[in-house]
Amino acid sequence: MAHERQFPKDFMWGAATAAYQIEGGAQDGGRGASIWDAFSHTPGKTYKGQTGDVAIDHFHRYKEDVALMKQIGLKGYRFSISWPRIIPAGVGEVNEEGVSFYNRLIDELLANGITPFVTLYHWDLPLALQTEFDGWLGHGTHVQDAFVAYARVCFERFGDRVKNWITLNEPWVHCVMGLALGVHAPGRKHNAHIEPYRCGHNLLIAHSRAVDTYRKDFQKQQGGQIGVTLSADWRLPAPTDDPVEMKANIEAAERSIAFHLGWFADPIYKGDYPQIMKDRLGDRLPKFTEEQKKLLKGSSDFFGLNNYTSAFAKPSDSYKAGELPPSNNSGSFFQDEGVTSYEDPSWAPTAAMWNFVTPWGLKKLCVHISKTYQPKNGVIITENGSSWPDQSKDEGIKDVKRVDFFEQYLTGIHEAIAEGADVRGYFTWSLFDNYEWAGGFNIRFGLIWVDYETREHMTTPSRDGGFSDLSFISVGDPYGQKKSKERGLGGDLKPFLTCPPKKGQLAATFGPGFPKFDPLGGEYAEQYKLEARRRLENTKKFVKPNGFSYSNPSQNHTGSGDYYGAFGKYERDEDDIKKAMEENAAPKPNPKEKQFEKKNVLTNPGRRGTFGYAGTLIGGNLSAMDADYGSERRAAKLIEDKHKAAIGDRKPFKSTTEGVDFFDSHEHVAASRVMGWDDQCLAKPPGTGGSSRSNVQGLEA
Repeated sequence: MAHERQFPKDFMWGAATAAYQIEGGAQDGGRGASIWDAFSHTPGKTYKGQTGDVAIDHFHRYKEDVALMKQIGLKGYRFSISWPRIIPAGVGEVNEEGVSFYNRLIDELLANGITPFVTLYHWDLPLALQTEFDGWLGHGTHVQDAFVAYARVCFERFGDRVKNWITLNEPWVHCVMGLALGVHAPGRKHNAHIEPYRCGHNLLIAHSRAVDTYRKDFQKQQGGQIGVTLSADWRLPAPTDDPVEMKANIEAAERSIAFHLGWFADPIYKGDYPQIMKDRLGDRLPKFTEEQKKLLKGSSDFFGLNNYTSAFAKPSDSYKAGELPPSNNSGSFFQDEGVTSYEDPSWAPTAAMWNFVTPWGLKKLCVHISKTYQPKNGVIITENGSSWPDQSKDEGIKDVKRVDFFEQYLTGIHEAIAEGADVRGYFTWSLFDNYEWAGGFNIRFGLIWVDYETREHMTTPSRDGGFSDLSFISVGDPYGQKKSKERGLGGDLKPFLTCPPKKGQLAATFGPGFPKFDPLGGEYAEQYKLEARRRLENTKKFVKPNGFSYSNPSQNHTGSGDYYGAFGKYERDEDDIKKAMEENAAPKPNPKEKQFEKKNVLTNPGRRGTFGYAGTLIGGNLSAMDADYGSERRAAKLIEDKHKAAIGDRKPFKSTTEGVDFFDSHEHVAASRVMGWDDQCLAKPPGTGGSSRSNVQGLEA
């Protein structure tokens, strides 16, 4: 049988953003300038000179943005506080307008049942600290002191409601992209053999001091947790048949992981830098005092992980075993690492040239982190996502590739948990299309599509209809009131879509005296308050299919019996919808030549308690799975077979449409979208016309 795939009950699902990328309002509300304001306004530094001055205008639209979060069923929202919006000069006077903005945002989130996860520093250092103290390169403790003071203000003002804190976001990216490559703020690259390490060292100490402040003065009374978010890609040794080369490639992969992940994770979880970094860098790598080591070790309650891709690794051309890299400005971080990384041509690329679809890499990384660092409150994936070239509104709304991406990665995470990884949450990057740093508005990572001209924020299938471009729907509460209450879902869920349709198809509305058919996105969403089931929500509860909703197996017509309807025949315009409504109001006789030649198929694995709509019976009844057709007249002992499950010998279910049998004279065969019934199940449909992916994902491909 198919394995049950269920995430832990308290697994946190959410999406992430960052202040400079979404807020805008650069000159509003008393905000000071950041290093990213200066960098983005420098000609040639960003795509087409684009800046985050307006971004997607979240500063002014936060209420409608929170409403969108609620609409898509978001449970957790990770955002960053803009340091220069709270303390414009980096030190000194607190900007009460900035404090008020975040108070209102936090209150709005909580009022809508959304848990805030707050990042204190997502790269927007107040410009004054860069110009006066050399930013994170300063030899003194000025910027560290300023960060701790800023963190204290945040704990004091917001900590009564914020229970999840992240000190730093991706210090590796901030230091290497900003101080080795110069493609991020502050845009330096001429001392790439020293400055990235000094930056990282100061950030680590600032992190540990902020955590110490929280733990001593706030954590006990506020009851929160605090950690850090680190970025890492998985590295595989480059394949080769030469055993000597393979040994070198294995060492290169391990070295790369140490220089990317271990650089920050080792001090935070073990108290000092990886030995390989100390060996290769010598005095160029700053040293911690014993007091600093003590403060650093164990300074994260959880492991925040950002992951986007994977790569093969082998020694770089300049790397020579036993020889040290250049220790002057002819060297760089990448020479120190001594690794050439590359992707396999078979890996699916995304719109971002550095982002490849490698879900197995995230799986391996989660297992590695859990075994190596054993974070006491587990791993929270604080960013994972993909960018696609959906520049037009239609492309953005369809969002098919992002849908597939999520299906693969969430399955990989579940497999990691099954192998012992302690993963406790998943936040996708990003909630919105936004300002992607030096990439400007050229690439889109968002669950919510944004029109950059009007700043209109639009929901799309990857959050409004699930993770695939499906061809039919069923409607209902997936558990029923009692079950919903038991699962902490309130027990008063409205009916919702469990299987979202393709563009142009009709959606069934469940309500008194219905079903009624309506275009997806039409009045049913408002008039009947039907909630679209999000596969983000689905994937919390990976269960093996224990019942089915009957759906249209044919692209041409609906039905295997005497009547057919207009499911999927019409485009989404007013005249055609009217025709479809008329046809569906009174199903027409099905001409013999149009009757279903193939056997009817079950294409929508469901859950006990779901309401399945019989695609064969336009205008027929809805029936709960634990009602007639689900129990007494169970059309179902599913006979296990490699590719299909035969309907048993129960009597057919009769619809209220006179003369139309639920099953006609055919011997009906149920071909689950889960093709096999053993451990190797396919998350693909059988090739039977109106196809769809499984609505219960997480089954191994």
